[in-house]
Amino acid sequence: MDAEEAQKNLAAARTSYEASVTPALPAWAPPLCGLMVGGGVALAGIGAESAWVRVAGVVVGVGLALGARALLNRIRARRGVTGVRGPAARTQSTLVVAGAAYVIGAMNATPQTRWVFLGMGVVVGAIVWVSLAKKVRR
Repeated sequence: MDAEEAQKNLAAARTSYEASVTPALPAWAPPLCGLMVGGGVALAGIGAESAWVRVAGVVVGVGLALGARALLNRIRARRGVTGVRGPAARTQSTLVVAGAAYVIGAMNATPQTRWVFLGMGVVVGAIVWVSLAKKVRR
């Protein structure tokens, strides 16, 4: 085996591993997940005067974010990828920690800070949309 053939085999192995960890997404998944996560972030920080409305906003917001995650898991399962391993596992643990910190902050949102959470929702939704759009393969 010469160096060129070894490089080709290594590239094929990397491509195979990447495809098994992060399968291709359909074109409709990134915008839907971006809207769900962005809407969840914005809704969680609604900062209503009533504590019950604030808690309901956080619960619905977290539900939207978890729904986006469940949608991605379902797409992965249909493509034959079960469980989370490799880079996806590291990303998931980071998202759980960041999400917990966000929920704590959202519970303390006030009517004056709801615009901050709305802005964060727009930015986070765009980031999710763009990052997932990179995984759409035609």
